[in-house]
Amino acid sequence: MEDEIKLAELIEEVGLDRADFLSFVQDPGPKKLDQIVTKETKEGVFGVPTFVFQGELFWGYDRMGVLTKALKAANG
Repeated sequence: MEDEIKLAELIEEVGLDRADFLSFVQDPGPKKLDQIVTKETKEGVFGVPTFVFQGELFWGYDRMGVLTKALKAANG
């Protein structure tokens, strides 16, 4: 969903501040998004869902089971 006004309406419906959201998407939202995309691209992220756990990249819903096993193993 990319319509800022519709998103603002939904945000307002759940009790959050519409004006804060609209202000964020004007600035600093785009800058923050660029920072996140740059960082994640350097880490090898190229799609969703993607998780990085202990330096290992888990990409795609089909890898969720493998990630779950890694999380459980790490917690003993």
